[in-house]
Amino acid sequence: MDDVETVKNIVYYQDVYGMPKGCEEAIEKVRAKFMVHTMNEICELGKANPVELNISGGDEIAMVMYTSGSTGKPKGVLISHQGVMSVAGGIHVFISPFIEYGKDLILSYLPLSHVLSFFVDVYCMFSGIGIGYGTPRTLTDESVRECKGDIKELRPMVMMGVPQVWNTIRAGMLKQVDKSGWLVRKLFYSAVELKNALRHYNMPHNFMDGIVFKKTKDATGGRLKFVITGGAPVNKNVQRLMNAALCPMIHGYGMTEASGLLSVQIPNDPTFNNVGSPCPSVEMKLVDVPEAKYYAKNGQGEIWVRGPSIFKGYLDNEELTRETLTEDGWLKTGDIGEWTAQGQLSIIDRKKNLVKMVTGEYIALEALEATYKNSLFIHNICIFADSRMSQPCAIVNIDGSQIANIADENGVNYNNPSDIATNPDFVRAILADLQRVAKRNGLSKQETLMAVIIDPELWSPENDMLTPAMKLKRNDIRDRSGDALQAMYTSMGLD
Repeated sequence: MDDVETVKNIVYYQDVYGMPKGCEEAIEKVRAKFMVHTMNEICELGKANPVELNISGGDEIAMVMYTSGSTGKPKGVLISHQGVMSVAGGIHVFISPFIEYGKDLILSYLPLSHVLSFFVDVYCMFSGIGIGYGTPRTLTDESVRECKGDIKELRPMVMMGVPQVWNTIRAGMLKQVDKSGWLVRKLFYSAVELKNALRHYNMPHNFMDGIVFKKTKDATGGRLKFVITGGAPVNKNVQRLMNAALCPMIHGYGMTEASGLLSVQIPNDPTFNNVGSPCPSVEMKLVDVPEAKYYAKNGQGEIWVRGPSIFKGYLDNEELTRETLTEDGWLKTGDIGEWTAQGQLSIIDRKKNLVKMVTGEYIALEALEATYKNSLFIHNICIFADSRMSQPCAIVNIDGSQIANIADENGVNYNNPSDIATNPDFVRAILADLQRVAKRNGLSKQETLMAVIIDPELWSPENDMLTPAMKLKRNDIRDRSGDALQAMYTSMGLD
């Protein structure tokens, strides 16, 4: 608090059920430097001092929202009032037929500093969808004591999340299925394929829900109509499983610089590997990236967007604003996109994450990471490659509480569980599993991992390995494993 020079007043909510233990003492300490008010006092102050209503203009700045900082220092994005409202109006066109306004509820648990959570909450207030707030640590029954988890308690109709959340749910679901007998496993996996096929042809498919998928639906309250995923590409197998065992998963694409949303699928869209059609709030085009052999004439290129939802510039950074925004208002997203035959947008990768290998060909790091997350052994993965390599390598994140179980499943002998992560037999078993994933998903040799090292401590925003939006902080992950990473490079024959 001693470093805070500009803040003079602090406002807090009084809990109607009584202040938690220690709060009164903490508030008294704050009073020594700041003017402290309750929200009720502020309301009374407003009533006693009425002023003329001042309605903001559409072009006026509504807020400064900071980017996640996955590749560097977060940037302050200037978002206007019309930017926020045009996004709300844009998504309303797409999903209004699937919502009962005034009745449906959404579970919100991502930080409101993340643009996905912010624009969804704004849309709920705009349209009349009820919001129930939870936290990532209290979502499920397993994460709380003597009460229900947030999902079971609220029983939402809509839920949002980032790919890492859905990857974790998928892994947990499939591990439970794989513990079942042969007949149950066969029935489950066959039902997933059958339901997706029937859904693709717009045929009745919900008859399986009460038999095969009852447990998975009950675990989320039994009322989900659809879930929203965003922040990064989600793997097709994750979306396929969610569509069958839970509810339709719609994939959206957005960024802070576009007030949160650029394109989105509709809940009855049965296709995969795309982020839907552009929202009415923007116009969109693909621009050539010749160095990576992406050309707009082939329906591929860097995604550029323009419209009322596009930001007004970066806070105190005119140079970067000029690099990102063209004079005629096009935002260069840095994402590489491709048009599908149905006119939907598919995200191939980030322009900055396209890496040229020693062969002269490019590989897409984020797309590869999404594919390798099909492995049920890993929690997360960060792939590295450069122009010296013929194949990439990776740092693999495995939940420390699961390492011993994985070692036992693969017949790896060990004396001390804390040493398994560096056990050569264990590392080889993980690499072999990831190489099987590569083969099953049709990856080329130059996209197949040559080597891995293992980090047994879960990456999270708390230890600065992930952003608040659960994206990899590549530089921090690389620096944390510097010596081990260099040893892996040496084992690959690199200096």
